[in-house]
Amino acid sequence: MRQEAAKVLGQLGDATALQPLLVALTEDDTDVREAATEALGRLGDPAAVPPLTQALTDSQGHRRWAAAEALGELGNPAAVPPLIQAMTDDDEYVRHAAATALGRLGDPAAVPPLTQALTDNDQHMRSTAAAALAELGDVAAIQPLVNALADYSVPVRREAARALGRLRDPAAVPYLAPLLLDASGPPHGYLDESLVRDCAASALEQIGTDECNAALHNWQSDRPDDYDKWIQSKAKEAAEQRETKHEWKTQ
Repeated sequence: MRQEAAKVLGQLGDATALQPLLVALTEDDTDVREAATEALGRLGDPAAVPPLTQALTDSQGHRRWAAAEALGELGNPAAVPPLIQAMTDDDEYVRHAAATALGRLGDPAAVPPLTQALTDNDQHMRSTAAAALAELGDVAAIQPLVNALADYSVPVRREAARALGRLRDPAAVPYLAPLLLDASGPPHGYLDESLVRDCAASALEQIGTDECNAALHNWQSDRPDDYDKWIQSKAKEAAEQRETKHEWKTQ
């Protein structure tokens, strides 16, 4: 009941909900504390920043995660330093939430820790960092994102290509264009490589220089007429293989 009450208070958007939610942060019930944390993020009151920042040090990882997400929704620049610190949290979900929140806040102070995260051991952290850098739109991230185009992880390469497209800097074109014509690539399978190529194509379209247009023209000329149907068939095959593997493991 108290958990649902905290959620409703956040949805109301009424400033009078702040104090009850702050009280809920001190509850013994972890579900109530998490609901209060999320509600404070939706409330949008700057007075919620200090308690949410304190929640980033909570012993429960799921509450730290909720606090990081809420601080991102609040959009208050005072949250940037504690969120940067949260990127070193032991919990991977907290690190991911902190990186995403920093992308939303748009403070250039987050660029160095996010570019550093592009070399994290966790591939999901690397892809999250690339997506956050796209939100920041800082040209200082271009070279680290270019380097990430060679990452072994398909999601990382996709997010790096998308980020470079959103940054719209022609300096990235010589690194994006070859991705369209590389039929081999790292050994991840045709479907995975096609997804990376499609993201590179989208990025080149966003940048829109003559060099981009020429690369896209050559790529589209070489694509088979049934390219989209071929992609769908490969996606179906991949899904069937995953299902078969799952069934085998559960037998």
